[in-house]
Amino acid sequence: MRAIRRTCRWAIFADRRPRQSLSTPLGPPATTMKMRSSGLNWRPLILRSAVFCHAFRQNPMLFVRAIAWRIRGLKVRSRNTISALSGTSRQAYNLWIATREQFSYRPAVTPRANDKIIVVVVANANSSTKDIETSIQSLDAAGKHASILVHSATSLPPNGGSMAHAIITDWTELKAFLPTNGFAWLCIIEAGDKLGKESLEIYRSHISPNARIIYGDDDSTDENGKRVSPYFKPDWNAELFEYQDYLSYSCIIRIDHTNAAILDGKEAAPALIQSAIEQSVTAHSVEPIHISHILHHRASRALDIFTGTPALLSSVEHEEPRVSIIIPTRNKRHLLEKCVSGIEESCYRNKEIIIVNNDSDEEDCISYLQKLKDSGFHVLDWIGKFNFSAINNHAASVASGEYLCFLNNDIEITDIHWLSTLMSQAQRPEVGAVGARLLYPDGTIQHAGVTIGLGGAAGHAHRYTPNESTGYFGRHNLPQFMLAVTAACMIVERSKFHAVAGFDEEIFPVAFNDVDLCMKLWAQGWKSVYEPRATLVHHESVSRGSDMLKKNRGRFEKELQSLKIKWGTDAFSDPYHNKNLSPLSEKFVINI
Repeated sequence: MRAIRRTCRWAIFADRRPRQSLSTPLGPPATTMKMRSSGLNWRPLILRSAVFCHAFRQNPMLFVRAIAWRIRGLKVRSRNTISALSGTSRQAYNLWIATREQFSYRPAVTPRANDKIIVVVVANANSSTKDIETSIQSLDAAGKHASILVHSATSLPPNGGSMAHAIITDWTELKAFLPTNGFAWLCIIEAGDKLGKESLEIYRSHISPNARIIYGDDDSTDENGKRVSPYFKPDWNAELFEYQDYLSYSCIIRIDHTNAAILDGKEAAPALIQSAIEQSVTAHSVEPIHISHILHHRASRALDIFTGTPALLSSVEHEEPRVSIIIPTRNKRHLLEKCVSGIEESCYRNKEIIIVNNDSDEEDCISYLQKLKDSGFHVLDWIGKFNFSAINNHAASVASGEYLCFLNNDIEITDIHWLSTLMSQAQRPEVGAVGARLLYPDGTIQHAGVTIGLGGAAGHAHRYTPNESTGYFGRHNLPQFMLAVTAACMIVERSKFHAVAGFDEEIFPVAFNDVDLCMKLWAQGWKSVYEPRATLVHHESVSRGSDMLKKNRGRFEKELQSLKIKWGTDAFSDPYHNKNLSPLSEKFVINI
């Protein structure tokens, strides 16, 4: 125990080198201790101690192993492990506030003082005088504001609006506060919510002539007023917003003569904001601007957190585009047989299966492949060294389908609608690749989209998160745009695949070829979609073995360096992630 205590004490100070985000450097090291007249500020050290103790309690053996890696100079491996263990601590956010919040934001430009922001505090039947006053009092530190209005569809509690500039009971009344020949920005918050320090000035610093909606990150306040549960959001993700409202009560909206009509309705605030977003994106082709900084402290976020399972997309009806399902394989008959059987049972009808045999030498597998040939399956032979990219490119060249489905032989089909669901996304003109949710056999997540920049390369979002858990604001349950998805189960339109020259056989023969393909599609304007309503089981790398095996490490390191050189992943900031989340963990933990 004495040795363990010494290890924990050393760990508190072991990783003191500042960890910059994947974007612009944020300023002074987050761990720099501030001096007080009475001495050192011990709070960050106490919080860091609590965070590391939590990490040790989670998995003592793994934590000690990570410390040993650090001593041996394996800093990346050590930091990745400790980050994942410590980021789930209850004290992690307190440590982030104490050491990193002040450096998490730098204004892009000097705020424009003449930009008018009208703050509306929405009170409902359950709002108390204290809730209303809490919201209004928070404006003192938020920055200059033009008007404070309280919107209430019911009677206010006594003196509930005494601190407000005006009381309105209908959104149309807001028009009286708009400039005659200009525009204003509308910030709607719920009674009880608080605006963050300098939040209005930060909003002003992002206002530009074309901006229509600007939103920030937020957290919650518990019954004691303590800040908890931060939501570090992605940049604008239209697909995610279809299923999760992460803007309402955490944004400012430009109101002018072109969209003032949205104030004529009787809708609640989220509906008003939804109308503003539709006008911004559809009428003006302007995406909402995201500020990666905590600007709102929410008393309640029920509308922002998804609490259910999306309805299954209906199967493609009438004419189904033909899909060629390409499966590279080597031996392991039981895996291939289960995979093929699942495909055959799928409800999508217009499909062909192309199996590429890479030097199988097990008799039972060879006999099964012959049986498939005799049954009319398309079986190709690929002789020589395993090259995932070359194998799939070859199969794609002979495929008859309008769409290509790349599928590992160790995928177990557990849902007969999986192909219909993925195809309903793949047929969208703006979509490049579509990927399914993949689970390990134990029910934890193996793939829920790919985040670029994790560990300086790329990583599977939400890996090892229990599928039945809430996870990070339910995002693993929601369809959303991602920069990349895995080719273990991926669909892409054949014309788009060939437009970017398919998989790179020379630079990425085994690893990161799917990431490279998706990035090439993205560079051409085609977005990748993660679709969790197609959920399959992945017995990862059972056939060819892990990249971490000694025989594979050299090749893997070469491909890793190629990815960094080609796409700059060492310094890449994924717009669908957030710089305040750890660049070392796939689990969406706080960057501390």
